[in-house]
Amino acid sequence: GARVESPEHRDIVKKTAANGAIVPREEVEIKPRVSGVIEELFVEAVRHATDESGDWLESQIEGLEGAAWVEAWVDAYLSDAHCAHSESGCPIPSLMPEVARAGSGACSAFATGLERRLDRLRVRLPFDRAEAGRRAMSAYAHMAGALMLARALDSESSAELRRDVARAVKELLLGQRNGNAPTSTGAES
Repeated sequence: GARVESPEHRDIVKKTAANGAIVPREEVEIKPRVSGVIEELFVEAVRHATDESGDWLESQIEGLEGAAWVEAWVDAYLSDAHCAHSESGCPIPSLMPEVARAGSGACSAFATGLERRLDRLRVRLPFDRAEAGRRAMSAYAHMAGALMLARALDSESSAELRRDVARAVKELLLGQRNGNAPTSTGAES
């Protein structure tokens, strides 16, 4: 048997292959423009993260004052919830390596946010402004480092580390309020 086919309507496609190279008339440098935009976005992200994280942390301890505020602040920072949710917590443990590599804009945005956090803590400490500032910065360093490590540990080791650091940081921040000198950490030698 013969087969009968119905006619179809199709476009004729003509393909041509070309060998050689395409040489642009003018080269446009794109990378510096893109990296500049990316840096600006990162600076804004750092600025936003430092604002938001401090607001979240302080919302956990509203209504407290003095030593009670400081102790609750330390506990909230080193809490299970804060350890488990790096996306909504303090940007220090997560962003510091990137901030340091990103350049002066990101470092400046971070320093401004950190200074606001330090001011809020500093005014609640029973020391003169300079000593309170040193202790507040040290407390942030201890807690951020502990949080970074705790996020990589099993839950039991994480909890133990955070408890130990909380105890040490509370002593650092409030240790002399009753005339008791804080215990040396050994870092001075």
